[in-house]
Amino acid sequence: MKFGLIGIGAIGSVRASALRRTKGCELVVVHDLDAVRARALAPQAEFHATVASLFASTECEAVIISTPPQFHEYAAMPATRVSRNSKRPGCTTAELWEAEP
Repeated sequence: MKFGLIGIGAIGSVRASALRRTKGCELVVVHDLDAVRARALAPQAEFHATVASLFASTECEAVIISTPPQFHEYAAMPATRVSRNSKRPGCTTAELWEAEP
């Protein structure tokens, strides 16, 4: 499976390492506010300067969000605008995401 990774700091680097060691998994796209760190820790992956461009990429099949918890909503919301993989296409707030369908 081809993965994208948002946030390649402390936990993100652990997850990137786990993907490298796991048969059948490949880290293909990354986003981090620190482009130098992201490129250094995942040189094989395509770097995206924004979360939205990462989610718009057709290169990955799943995205792991590895930002600090207070930034999860910021990282996840662009996925709702790319309905091909979102369970809740069109959601624009965390409240709508958590609401019953």
